[in-house]
Amino acid sequence: MKQALLFLWDQYISMILRINLALGLLILGVKYLIPKVAIFGSYLTMYPLFPIIFLLIYGYSLTTLYRNMALSFQCRRTDLFWGSQVAFLATGLGCALLTAVMGFLAANLLDLTAIMGKEGPLFQGGILWAKPEAIPVLLIAALTLQPMGAALGCLYEKHKIITTVILVVLMLLGVASTTLCLFIADGTLPISPSVILWTCVGFVALGLVGELTYYRSNKNAVVR
Repeated sequence: MKQALLFLWDQYISMILRINLALGLLILGVKYLIPKVAIFGSYLTMYPLFPIIFLLIYGYSLTTLYRNMALSFQCRRTDLFWGSQVAFLATGLGCALLTAVMGFLAANLLDLTAIMGKEGPLFQGGILWAKPEAIPVLLIAALTLQPMGAALGCLYEKHKIITTVILVVLMLLGVASTTLCLFIADGTLPISPSVILWTCVGFVALGLVGELTYYRSNKNAVVR
């Protein structure tokens, strides 16, 4: 298990957290130092969607790339699977924490009223993801999209084109549904909050299917 965790920390967990931290600091830093750069205001409104995309892609690469590397280093399949669960949890919690920290910094360092005023009427209430009610939605998305990506990676060897199409569609749906939940949680869209609950239930259900698929594939995995 130790070998699997060290491998996943080096190749998976630390990589995702570093990328998201660097991206957040870049967006905040540029917007703080050069406030007239309008494009970074748009990036600021979309910041948590980047981690969601990264997590899905990295979950996908876990079974298309990193699993072969781990097994070639004599890592046991069982250790790799349970180590992956720790990695999913660490990166999911880490990305949610980074989002909360970036929201706090944005609220205290930037003139959000002026920035959001330029982004259109939907953003007049401020940055959606910087509010406390947004964190559970982002956390559930972060925790469940990784096993979904891992499951798609398991199917890649036999169905390359179909798997790629599903990955792109899932990425778009994940971003769209997360954005919708943030608008509803903020009160910007007059839609029943139960939509958030059912969206989160859908995320969890797909995540569990992904876990089962990944587990079964991992039992029969061989180095290619």
